[in-house]
Amino acid sequence: MDQMHQHNPAKMSCTSRRFGPAPALPEGARVIGEGEFAHTPARAVVVPEWFTCIGDGAFAGRRNLVRAEIRCPIEVIPDKLFKFCTALNEVIVPDTVRVVGKDAFASCWRLKEIILPPWLEVIRARAFEDCGALKLLVIPGSVRRIGTAAFRNCVSMQAVIMPASLEAVSNEMFDGCSSLESIAIPDSVIEIGSSAFWGCRALRAIALPAALKRIKYSAFESCLALESVIIPDSTARIGDRAFAHCDALKTAVLPASLEDFGEGAFFACHSLETVVIPGTLRSISPSAFEGCRSLRYISLPDSLEEICDFAFCGCHSLERVAIPNSVRRIGARAFCGCESLREVVLPDSVEVVEPSAFAGCRSLETVVVPDTLHAVGAGAFDGCSKLRDPLPAVVEESIMAS
Repeated sequence: MDQMHQHNPAKMSCTSRRFGPAPALPEGARVIGEGEFAHTPARAVVVPEWFTCIGDGAFAGRRNLVRAEIRCPIEVIPDKLFKFCTALNEVIVPDTVRVVGKDAFASCWRLKEIILPPWLEVIRARAFEDCGALKLLVIPGSVRRIGTAAFRNCVSMQAVIMPASLEAVSNEMFDGCSSLESIAIPDSVIEIGSSAFWGCRALRAIALPAALKRIKYSAFESCLALESVIIPDSTARIGDRAFAHCDALKTAVLPASLEDFGEGAFFACHSLETVVIPGTLRSISPSAFEGCRSLRYISLPDSLEEICDFAFCGCHSLERVAIPNSVRRIGARAFCGCESLREVVLPDSVEVVEPSAFAGCRSLETVVVPDTLHAVGAGAFDGCSKLRDPLPAVVEESIMAS
């Protein structure tokens, strides 16, 4: 335990048998200035009760600092206070703290645990970024806002208990937390931010809150162990690449409330076998299911007007697809490389088939097209070597054009 000298005419300081002498604090001082002790060699520091202010980055970069205790009743842990204190493994902060500042503990690589104050309200951006040894974090129920990338690259973190008062999982909050296995997202959350769980490759399942409205760009991208996801009926938007590269994902149920379905939302989900698409969608976005090589069948809703470019490109196992009589356009390479597809029946509603739409469908034997179809792009059926004669004129013209 650090012991404070009661009086010294020149200075106040703290010592420890374990950590050696701590930096000298001038007698009568009430303020520690910005970066004031950033380069001192002491391994421990205690900030006494009578201090009223600690400057940003006051102890930043002190690579020998192992233990820190703040006894003064501050309400804000300053920005960058302990940033790059790479040996720091023990921190005690007062219960008066309401805000943890930006980068306050960023790159404290050996910090395994920290007890957050019970009345904490805000954790600002990157507060615990790159705390590589941090395994478990209990966030007090009083916290109402957590900033961007607050826990990014906490590679040892396995579990997080989040507060019931939170309304959003911020952008990149758990980006790169590769050991994260479980997390309970509170029912109060209405938005999951961009790259919030990007690269959480140990995350196997996640329960999304019933009130969720938006899943933003790359929110769960590269969650390699995620096996299933049920998106609640309240969700109106799934952002671009939201579940891209979720290699273990087998089933996805999209909600009836869905209005906006982002580009590449399930790109390269190699194990995806089943998808339920709601009747609210008017288009399958570009590359939505590109590279989903295990997808065998998909039911498309009657509301659909467009199948965009690359939508099902590289779905090697797709054997059949029922294109509804509402689709007007099939985009470039929409079904390119669907090697198991045997038959395509284009309904009367289809007006345009773009270039290479069905190129490389080497098992395709039959194509039925409406008399009203007049625009088939070059190479739309290029490489479909099993197509049987006689071919519709527009199909034959397309093959000749390629």
